[in-house]
Amino acid sequence: MDIVKMALDQFDQLIETAEDFGIKKDTFLKLGQSAMHATYFERNPTDESRAYVDRAKQQFNELCDAAPGVPREAVEFLSAAFGLHIATFLHSEDKQEDEEHCDCEWLVETLMDVSSFMGVARGLAKKADGLLERFQSEQRQLLSQAGAKGAAAKHRRHAEMKKWVLEKAATLRGDDMNLARKLSASLPPEMADVSANPQRFIYDVLRSRQRGG
Repeated sequence: MDIVKMALDQFDQLIETAEDFGIKKDTFLKLGQSAMHATYFERNPTDESRAYVDRAKQQFNELCDAAPGVPREAVEFLSAAFGLHIATFLHSEDKQEDEEHCDCEWLVETLMDVSSFMGVARGLAKKADGLLERFQSEQRQLLSQAGAKGAAAKHRRHAEMKKWVLEKAATLRGDDMNLARKLSASLPPEMADVSANPQRFIYDVLRSRQRGG
């Protein structure tokens, strides 16, 4: 089963759906994950994440403005689908040739979830004539599931980066601050976007090591 090809095809479908909504490709690539980001940061409040909630909500408003005439609920589902897709498949891209480490069943399930969210988004866009009320309960449930899956994908990436930090730190000498500076400068490309502040993330990991965390 060619998971990578399926994921690339689905990425194109997400872009096509956004363009059908009137959202330009570059705008969608920039703002398309905003609903997922807002949900994730609200579900996982930290001193760092609180600063991003308002920004994510503002980006979502801009995304909705780029799709005049399309219900916010439809844009929200499309954004959730895109965020889930990116959080999952950007993370797994570096493992695409290693079937032993590829959780194919989980990836296929995610493909199906993303397709479901896209389907709901398209359906809501077509039913923008006052029939949205009957879908409210299902919308909230599906978006909650999307947020949970997005959080799980992000947690996986955090765990992988923490493992990398601890393994690298074991071969180096220096205080935590200097080690964090060195390691943040040598992060693998696939980990560059795991944290908005990689150096602080690495520093916290090194400190937790001393506390036995």
